[in-house]
Amino acid sequence: MIDPNHIQRVVDWFEAEIARFEAVESIIGVRFVDRTNLRIALEAYRVGRHLHKNRPPKRGLTDNRRKFHRLALLGDGVIQLSLTDLFEGSSSPQIWRQRTELLSSNKHLSDVLDRLGLTDYLDRTPHSISDLPGTTTRASNYEAVVGAIFLDRGLWEARSFLDRTLIREASKES
Repeated sequence: MIDPNHIQRVVDWFEAEIARFEAVESIIGVRFVDRTNLRIALEAYRVGRHLHKNRPPKRGLTDNRRKFHRLALLGDGVIQLSLTDLFEGSSSPQIWRQRTELLSSNKHLSDVLDRLGLTDYLDRTPHSISDLPGTTTRASNYEAVVGAIFLDRGLWEARSFLDRTLIREASKES
């Protein structure tokens, strides 16, 4: 016999997950057609040395963790493409310095994630040592969100998100 309390807990969890995704979509200003990649992007994996452009992920990673790595790398590529297109043809050293800092700074990307309030919606792994994932992990989460938007809604929507969250903020700071 199925325990009615168990069924209620499952229903409550499911409703909480829907509310979580709706809150994230409201924050980022993008309504997903398929939330699968968004769910993976919000998983706060400790990425550390596993997420490097020139080194493939270690063997034995879970399927979701592998997908997370791919989303983060895809998002990083979309960020680089968007910023390169934005600054193309500019000969100003200040703009190129700003571009380089934006491309290479995990601190900046993690700060953007924090400012948006998305850190509160990250799904922490049970192995997490602290409540707040590290700078590199949060930067990877931001990149993974960009990758998820790109896969679900396309380059235009991903660039629009970057413009609202990364580029305008960088323009204000300079």
